Amino acid sequence: MIFWIAYFFLSLLICLFVSKLFNNFYLRFTIFLILMTCLCSFWFVKPGNMELAPIFSIILLENSISDNNGLIRVIRPMGVFFIIFSISFFLIRNFFKS
Repeated sequence: MIFWIAYFFLSLLICLFVSKLFNNFYLRFTIFLILMTCLCSFWFVKPGNMELAPIFSIILLENSISDNNGLIRVIRPMGVFFIIFSISFFLIRNFFKS
């Protein structure tokens, strides 16, 4: 549990620092969401297995040394996390803006 908390905290810091490199708000927002989705979304390591891992590491393993189980199985949950992160960002931004 401590690993996941530290992992999400470090991922959030990386996303914030990289997004600060851009001046345009929309570019900053897009880069932040893409990095947040790539780093913070997680899925099952192998089909039928109960172990979870970050999707970024699963993609790296699928393309290099692991059995090819298909990248579409990790791209779908990554899209769902992208939608969740973007909706929550807009809700938080509108809540604090008013």
